[in-house]
This record gives sequence, structure tokens and C-alpha cells, in this order.
Amino acid sequence: MNFSKESNAKKKKSINAKKKKVKNRLGLIVFRFIFVLFILTIFAAVGGGLGALLGIINTAPDVDSIQLSPERYTSIIYDLNGNELDRLHGDENRVYAELHEIPIDLQHAFVAIEDERYYSHNGVDIKGMMRALYVNIKEREFSEGASTITQQLVKNRVLSKEKKLKRKLQEQYLAIQLEKKYNKDQILEWYLNEIALGRGFNGVKSAARGYFNKEVSDLTLAECAVIAAITQNPSYYDPIRFPENNRVRQTIVLDKMLEQGYITPSEYDAAIKEDVYQKIQETSQLFIEDSQHTYYVDQVISDVIRDLQVKKGFTAAEAEYLVYSGGLSIITPFDQRIQDIVDKHYNNDELFPPRAYELKLIYKLSIEKPNGEVKHFEKEKIIPNEDHIEAFKLEVMQEWEITEADKIIGEVLYKIPQPQSAMVIMDYHNGHVLAIAGGRGEKIGNLLFNRATQSKRQPGSAFKVLAAYAPALDTGKISPGTVIDDAPLKVKDGSGYKYIKNWTGSYKGLSTVREGIYNSMNILAVKTLLMTGIDTSFDYLQHFGFTTLVDREEQNGYVFSDKNPVLALGGITYGVTPLELTAAYGTIANGGVYNEPIFYTKILDHDGNLLLENIP
Repeated sequence: MNFSKESNAKKKKSINAKKKKVKNRLGLIVFRFIFVLFILTIFAAVGGGLGALLGIINTAPDVDSIQLSPERYTSIIYDLNGNELDRLHGDENRVYAELHEIPIDLQHAFVAIEDERYYSHNGVDIKGMMRALYVNIKEREFSEGASTITQQLVKNRVLSKEKKLKRKLQEQYLAIQLEKKYNKDQILEWYLNEIALGRGFNGVKSAARGYFNKEVSDLTLAECAVIAAITQNPSYYDPIRFPENNRVRQTIVLDKMLEQGYITPSEYDAAIKEDVYQKIQETSQLFIEDSQHTYYVDQVISDVIRDLQVKKGFTAAEAEYLVYSGGLSIITPFDQRIQDIVDKHYNNDELFPPRAYELKLIYKLSIEKPNGEVKHFEKEKIIPNEDHIEAFKLEVMQEWEITEADKIIGEVLYKIPQPQSAMVIMDYHNGHVLAIAGGRGEKIGNLLFNRATQSKRQPGSAFKVLAAYAPALDTGKISPGTVIDDAPLKVKDGSGYKYIKNWTGSYKGLSTVREGIYNSMNILAVKTLLMTGIDTSFDYLQHFGFTTLVDREEQNGYVFSDKNPVLALGGITYGVTPLELTAAYGTIANGGVYNEPIFYTKILDHDGNLLLENIP
């Protein structure tokens, strides 16, 4: 055996080489294991991601079941000539416009500012997404910056508006699916009818009327740009409250339309020069003045809601939803010419008798205390005349302990003249109510007390013909020439005996029915009713359409009944309304045929189908 130094060195080197080889093999095995594990992890992550993505997509709504056209629409009331009388809407003021009604400039304005590649992408804008991704990374949140018009439609109509990845992925997926199913024009039409445009205006048709008081088809290029400018932030770009903000954005809209080739330089210059904001201010004042319904419209609303329940079986909530959000077309017999005459005379105080206390005040005040607390006050009082208004305000200021340190943030004073009055103009041939006056003075709200249709007052002598003479003539008990003795009369009613006297305090002796009617003689009216029979007269009055008469009613141990002799003189428990009194006299003019008062003649649903018809 060779144990020389050289031999030992060789052996040592050989052993070290073997160790290194084993170590290298072990390292290779470990590397391969880690590499395989890494690849498996990537596959698992990708698989998990794909699985999660598929889960998100699978939980998205079915594109075939999505309702993309708006569900809430403004209802419109029309007069007898087909002119628009008023609009009714809930939270969403919307009138649907088909795409051919919407000017091409307005379509292009929205596309230019909201989705410049709308006509080329498949529902998702990849370039926009890359820009949004940069924002996401920078701001560490999911931005809405890449939403296309199709995505916005999906977000507004189908999904929630929260900024979450799941919602964003579903939005993109549904947008792609929608563009496979529908063409660009249909999607754009839905979008332009859905979009919120401030002040409760939803859709471009309502916005056109609200901001410019015109049909959407009549908008100019400058006006189109104003409306398109609102969408990004309806409050900040409100053209009424913040015209300067809207002007900046309107210019951006026009810039983009020019850059993208939708308008020419000359069209751009003309639109920039057009003073649209003065028109908007003028229109907004008209809109404020017209925001309150008239007494007539109030009654139309009440009647339609009632009849939808009674005749169609809707619940109260369903009927109200239909009226304010169902897009109904409500046709009425309202005659603006006659209403103007009524209003002219009711606004003339000289036509009404003066009273010692002739002015009712309603004073509403909102203040902010130095500590930031906001308080609201309201007070009513009847005063002799307008000279006492300032004293009244000072009085309530002291009563409410308002000091100079308090800031007045809202103040309104309503002046309601006295005495009050109401009027109904009705075509007795068919019951069509053509005009009404619900009261004197300024109307301070909607669906308020309507004296023409709700105020129950004792009819007095206006009841003599209806309760006494008409039933007696119709049953053959009397004729106009029948003679009755006008002499003192004692009758029995529910509380005992009562003496009937004429309003003049005198008696004429033997008189004809004709004279009794002409001179409004109490004795003759009561005697005529007694000849006919109280039950018969009561029945006639019910057929005349009176709904407030009391047959027999017990309250707190007392019995009330309108079946007594003073019924002939209008002495009844609850009184009658001017509307019912008008319809009753219309029956006489109509040859004895009663027509129920009609405030609407026809109602069409949003699709133009007949929903209700009011035929006498």
C-alpha cells in the first residue's frame, strides 16, 4: 500500500470530489423540488383566480333577465285641447325619448365627454382600463374612471354603485354581454333616458324641459353641451346654481366634440358665443312658479288614485306609484280659457265684501342659533289689514325669543284674504268640470284643503229647490201655480218643536209655489217638503249626488238625523261641498239626469294602452 504524501493527497482530493458531487446532486434535487412547488403554486393561484372570476361571473345577473329601460316615468296631465297642463313625478322626473327624438349633437356630446371610443369598443374600453389601472395603483382603490356608457348603464340599472372589485368585474362582463345582444343605438337610447341630470331630472327629455323649457329635439348645440356637462357631478355642475362651473365643463364638452370630428370649427364658435345661461335662469324662474299644482290638478290626482283602487283593484301605494312614476297620460276636460276668467275675478279683491278681520297670515321662519342649532317656527293669525303685518312679525319674534345674534336662514309669509270662497264650473250635459277656484289668495302647497271639493258648508236657501220643490214637482204633489198659505208654522224635529219663520220676518198669506221660489220663502219650502214626505225628499237628495247626508247617527248619546222638516232650509248635520251642489243643480238643467262630476276623461298607461275611461 502506498501511504506516501502524494498518494494521500490524491485520496483526499478524490474523497472531496465525491462529497461535492453528492452535495451538487442534493442541491439539484432541492432546486427541482422548489421549482416544481413554485410552478404548482402559480397554477394553483391562477386556477384559484380563474375559479374566483368564474364565481363572480356566475353570480352576475342573467343578461336576458335584465330590465334596461327605465321603470319610473313622469305622468303628464292634458287639458281638453291636448295641451300639457301639468307633470307628476316622484323621485325621478323622467319622460322617455326614443333615439330619433334626441338630436345627434346631444348624442355626440355624451359620447365625446363620457366614452369617446363608444362606437368602437365591445362594451369595455381597454385603453381606458389601463389608465384606470394606473389610478388604482396610485390611489390604492378601484376607480370608476374607465366606465364606458354601457358599463354606466349596467351600474345604474342593474348593479350597486359601491366601488368593489367584484362589482366592477361583473359590470365589465355584463357590458360585453349586452353589446353582443343589443346594438349601440339601443344601448345609447336607454342610457340617455336613464342618466341623472340634477334637480330630479332623469333622462335628457326631462332635462331639456327643466333647464330650457323646450322639447329635447329643439335643443341647440350649446344647450346639448350644457346638459352633457352635468353628468359627471350633477350638484357641482348644476347650470342654475353654479353656471360658472357648468360653463367650464360645457367648454370641455365642445372641445372634445371638435377634436373627435363631431362638429365644425364654425359650429364650435357659435356654440361658445351662445348665451345659454341667461335662458336657463329665465326658465328656472318659470319652473319654480309652476312647481305647485293648481287646485284642479290636485283634484285630478285624488280622483285618479281613488279610481285606480276602486275600479282596477290597486292598493293605495300601487295607485300612488302609478300616478307619480307610471308615465300615465291623463286626459282632462279642463278649459284654460274659462279658468283664466275664474282666476281673474278671484284675484280681484274689490269683488269680495270687506270684513273687519280680512287677512289671514301664515308666517314660517327658520333660524340658526350662534351655537349652530337650527330651529323652525310657524304661526298663524288673522289681522285687520296689511298695515298690521310688521307688528305681527315683531310680536312673534318676541314670542319665539329671537335675538340679533340669531341668523335667519329661511323666511316666508303667506297672506290669505278673507272671506274665503270657492267656485265650480261644470258642463251639466256630461259632468265635465271645466274650471274651479279652490279658494282665494296664494296657494302655498300641493294637495291642500280644496274648498271647491272638500269644504262642507250649510247650503241654506240653496237647498230649497233641491230638497223641497224638485221632488214635489217630480212626484206631482205641486205645480208652479199651486197655492200654499204663507203663515206661521210649528214643526217637530229631533230636538222637539221648532217655529219656522221667513227671513223677512213677515208673512204673505196665500202664495204660489212660483212666488215661494222667487222670494225664497221658508214657510212654503217646509210645507212643500212635508207634502212630499221627508223620506222621499231625502231619497231625491241622495240621487242628486249628495254624500254627506245623515240618515241616523248617534254620537255621545245624541242622535243626529237630517230627516227632519228643516232639511228644506239646508239645515243639515255636516253641510255639502260646492262641487256636489253644482252637480245637483246640473241635474235639473240636464232634464233630471244626474252626471257625476268628472275631472278626467281618459287615462293611458306608459305604452299608450287605455287604463281607465270616465264616461258619464
